[in-house]
Amino acid sequence: MSKSTGLLMSLFLLVCSSVAAGQEMYDPEIPRELIVRLVAGSDVNAFEADMNALVSPQQVTRIDEIPSRDVYVYQWPFDLTELYINSNIVSRPDVIWAEMNYTSQAAEGRVRDFFTGSTQDPDSYTTQWAWSKINLDYAQQFASGNNQLIAVLDTGVDAAHSALQGHLTPGWNFVDNNADTADVGDNADNDGDGDFDEMVGHGTFITGIITRMAPDALVLPVKVLNSDGRSDLVTVGKGLFYALDNNASVINVSLGSTWKSDLWDDAVSEAKNRGVIIVGAAGNQDYNFELYFEYPAMFRDVIGVGSTDEADIKSLFSNYSACQISDPHCDERDQITLVTPGNNIYSTIPDGQYARWNGTSMSSAMVSATVSLILSQHPEWPRNESLLLIVKNKITSSAVNIDGINPLYAGLLGAGRLDLSGAVDLIIPGDLDGDGDVDQADLGLLLAAYQQNANGDLDGDGDTDQADLGILLANFGAW
Repeated sequence: MSKSTGLLMSLFLLVCSSVAAGQEMYDPEIPRELIVRLVAGSDVNAFEADMNALVSPQQVTRIDEIPSRDVYVYQWPFDLTELYINSNIVSRPDVIWAEMNYTSQAAEGRVRDFFTGSTQDPDSYTTQWAWSKINLDYAQQFASGNNQLIAVLDTGVDAAHSALQGHLTPGWNFVDNNADTADVGDNADNDGDGDFDEMVGHGTFITGIITRMAPDALVLPVKVLNSDGRSDLVTVGKGLFYALDNNASVINVSLGSTWKSDLWDDAVSEAKNRGVIIVGAAGNQDYNFELYFEYPAMFRDVIGVGSTDEADIKSLFSNYSACQISDPHCDERDQITLVTPGNNIYSTIPDGQYARWNGTSMSSAMVSATVSLILSQHPEWPRNESLLLIVKNKITSSAVNIDGINPLYAGLLGAGRLDLSGAVDLIIPGDLDGDGDVDQADLGLLLAAYQQNANGDLDGDGDTDQADLGILLANFGAW
């Protein structure tokens, strides 16, 4: 924790104090819970012995950890101040940083926006307005998300839903620390807001959007939110590192915290260096990013996504940039990357049903799916720190400028509204010679490479085999 960070938070809390009573504007600190990252190779037992000597005769208790990243979480015996943390902990040579643990929550849970209109009819989900708005059907002629793994950090997923079967891979539940990632409630009001299990279905909903858009991608469910849509920095941090360790190519984070966490920042930096794309929801308070903080969407190396309605108007609830994207003095942290539909979106909910929901969580899911479509077309792209810029350029350069119909937000909606017809390359499956047709010449090229080399590799697995022949024949003469 730095002094500048503390000043920013103090200013932020002053701004929030003017908001009407009852509207939760910032995520509270979890009393006496301290997160510490040690220098790799440090002796954690020696560190803890020193801390216990510091607080003697009281004790410091380790309550959680991410040992693969030398991160440890402690219950302190008394309240901590920034001065105390900096003087006694951050100043040590074996400590990289230390910060208090804070709560986090689903974007829709923060404003108490719940799904409505549940039905067993899938038509509203499969044919809704958003798909034509972003040109999904066109893009799916050329990309399907094959060989991509999308981690969804959320409330879990209803794996029995008919629309999701065959699209999931086993994940992990960091709320209960087990392998059960079911999107179910516990019949308890865990956050004391008068409702119970109000965010059940959120993860299933997000997953349904992704699988509809990228049907050949796999979703890795990572449960980090409880059934009320609540979590904390540590639990989400565990989920981020788990997704990285399990080779996710895209990580969707339709949740946020008002605290600029060092733990999350480290995960984002590691993701960038490994060529993993993180997409975050911008939040649903109708605030700009100068007055309101929403991480991880505000991190420079995360694609932050706002929301629009059927007419390409900024959604009434969507957060937006603090300064124009064309302003050379505008910090990228203060900008969203782009916007995409988030009003009246239909998707899957538990028990085999479908429903309607509003929020930037839905917008984030659409961009995560889009990234997987783009990556599936380009297995040759490097999986390193350069990939984020490549992907960002693809989705921003092809976005539709909607400033003219959003004059109050001109320049504040990122690059514009997502358009898959430009983000996805016009690559015809099976057109090996690039002449715009799948014909006898392409078949000859594939057969020449069959089981010999990767020159006829259409599914990105590195070989020319029967699967590739099937793709070519399925498109033979169709273009």
